[in-house]
Amino acid sequence: GFRPPAVPLIVFDPFMSIWSMSDHLYDDWPKFWCGPIKALVGAIRVDGKTYRFMGPGASGGGIPVDDVITQKSVRVEPTQTYYIFQNDQVTLQVRFSTPTIPTDLDLLSQPVTYITFDVTSNDGRDHEIEIYYDQTAEIAVSNVNEQVTWERPAEGVLKMGTTAQKILGKAGDCDAINWGYAYVKVLPASSSDQVFTAFAGSNLARTGFVRDGTIPSKDDTRVPRAANDDWPVIAVSWKFTVKSGATESRYLTFAYDDIESVDFLGTRLPPYWRRNGQDAIGMLNNATRDYQQRIQQLTKYDTELLNDLSAAAGPKYATIASLSFRQTFGGCKLVWNAQLNTPWYFMKEISSDGDIQTVDVIFPASPLFFYTNPLLMELTMIPLLAYANNETNIPYNLSWAPHHLGTYPIC
Repeated sequence: GFRPPAVPLIVFDPFMSIWSMSDHLYDDWPKFWCGPIKALVGAIRVDGKTYRFMGPGASGGGIPVDDVITQKSVRVEPTQTYYIFQNDQVTLQVRFSTPTIPTDLDLLSQPVTYITFDVTSNDGRDHEIEIYYDQTAEIAVSNVNEQVTWERPAEGVLKMGTTAQKILGKAGDCDAINWGYAYVKVLPASSSDQVFTAFAGSNLARTGFVRDGTIPSKDDTRVPRAANDDWPVIAVSWKFTVKSGATESRYLTFAYDDIESVDFLGTRLPPYWRRNGQDAIGMLNNATRDYQQRIQQLTKYDTELLNDLSAAAGPKYATIASLSFRQTFGGCKLVWNAQLNTPWYFMKEISSDGDIQTVDVIFPASPLFFYTNPLLMELTMIPLLAYANNETNIPYNLSWAPHHLGTYPIC
């Protein structure tokens, strides 16, 4: 019975913060936290008939089919969001899982969300299933007129980003990232599994799937081009059979490598996961390899935290706290300060000036840090205290304590 004002989908830092703000996942586009569209599309074909489950239909510019597989529920837990869709033939669960384990800094810092599709036959029959997913280049731009390009840098990996790559080139409140690269990795579930991927114009990919379950067999090579020029997408589709009473699962790994995360008084700080020289492909490969282990870890973490929250103040409190968990950690970024050989944790203030390390925003977040990992509170305060104590190359000489350090991501 809980209807969040925004349901977290891909949420792991202030720049990768995509939510569903509608009653159903298929009512509207997923959006950046402050409203700009970050289009994700999902559809399922059951025995040759297509149904939408994510994104609007043709009249809204989405996948050209009006029929939906009815959304039955949505559940937000501390690290995972579950959607349940159902018709007379199958039940589809779509799960967005982000490894936000506060005590595991490696996991906490990795810019990864797993999207899992579980299909169950619920009418006593076998069904031929095809699943479609795409994400537009909007995910890697702050303005849809920006030029984008794409490539396949490794097996099963699709990469997309802007051509300009002005790293840490902007700061503001409702500003999406336009440097770094979006990645999708998807591998066959078995030697007989059929999985297809393509870079294509959105209309070509979506209409082909609706028509006969196919997506283009060759990548679109018209690059670079604007993100709104035929709306290029990373498209993925699967084809398989689900047996009577059985469940079949497929998943993809989404990642976003921002390369450099924060400018601290002129020193660029990379994300924590890069501290030992790991690159995006290595991070993505490890995340995909460890999928089963991480899903088990996240499910265990969510269960234990929800039990503690329910014991403290009941199930409604646990539900609200789960959303607060996602909102808080989604507003933070763990980086590596190589000069001091230490991680730092930065927070973005939203719906105001977009400030970074705002004291009166850290304050209401502090109980969550103290409860889940007090070290994070320390790593948040040290950059502020260093500035206040004149341990930086810019002297602090005001008569009051610092209120913030700048506008995210520039201190």
